[in-house]
Amino acid sequence: MPRPVLDPEFAHLSGLDVGFGGPAVDLTEMRASLEELIQPPPSITGVSHRTVVIGESELSVEMFVPDQDGPYPCLIWLHGGGFMIGSAMMDAARLQDWSKRFGCIALSVDYRLAPEHPFPAALNDARQALRWVRNQADELSIDPDRIVVGGASAGGGLAAALALSARDEGVGLAGQLLIYPMIDDRQHTTSSKWDASVWPPHA
Repeated sequence: MPRPVLDPEFAHLSGLDVGFGGPAVDLTEMRASLEELIQPPPSITGVSHRTVVIGESELSVEMFVPDQDGPYPCLIWLHGGGFMIGSAMMDAARLQDWSKRFGCIALSVDYRLAPEHPFPAALNDARQALRWVRNQADELSIDPDRIVVGGASAGGGLAAALALSARDEGVGLAGQLLIYPMIDDRQHTTSSKWDASVWPPHA
């Protein structure tokens, strides 16, 4: 008998309503509304942007490259969104600014979202992006000794998991940039005492 894609305990999440016992939220509508809000930032002098599709899985990444001489440090960024919403372009303005300010390549990963793609799909996408950056470092003019992984919220949790995975594989990283990372599923800490439809304390 094939293993179910989604644990039966969480089967109710595979539909459109995601409320965790609170007000129901239409996940499809939430994603669509967020995408409408995400607009590419105005281009700024000194930074170029391009979308790159990598690997057989056709993982999409957004790249912001400074108009400076390499080799560049590189930030691999993982967006937030409770693992269920968001996209690689939602932090584009921030990454564009950092690319120019710090002279780095900022690369945002459009990882697969839950519940359609359960763990470890998002982490595997992040790992694929890191492997690609390291394998293409010469072509991209990236300094392999100055690669940092980072993210906000769910993306911060993914970045931490990616750093642990890299360590286990013997891959060195220059650091982690974790912004309010989602790393404690027990939600006992003060910072997790907030109420939201996607990931409330009672979930």
